[in-house]
Amino acid sequence: MNYLPFRILDKAALRHLGLWELHWELHAYLDNCYYNEVRLLNVGRRMLRHFLLEDLVRLHLHRWGTTEFIDLELLKALQVVENKLFWVAPDMEQWCIVFKATERGEHYSPETPMPYFQ
Repeated sequence: MNYLPFRILDKAALRHLGLWELHWELHAYLDNCYYNEVRLLNVGRRMLRHFLLEDLVRLHLHRWGTTEFIDLELLKALQVVENKLFWVAPDMEQWCIVFKATERGEHYSPETPMPYFQ
């Protein structure tokens, strides 16, 4: 679990990731016997909240199939993290929430202290 936040930041440095992709990553790397859907979602929320407050990522509103990204202010981004609607993959051509690493997030390393999100 300690390396997972850095893996996610590394992916977010390369391209925008949807919140549903973060949820899928958590499914892939955490034990599904120990983590039910609610626990996985809460781990993802805590992780993303930390990333936002530390200015490691920014959230954007994005319409699939376009290059249009609308930056969300921090307060709005924190509210979105709590909304379950955006944690599932949207239908094609709908708006979704994606995140991208900031310059600071791109240079975060596994040696940097990271809180325990479980």
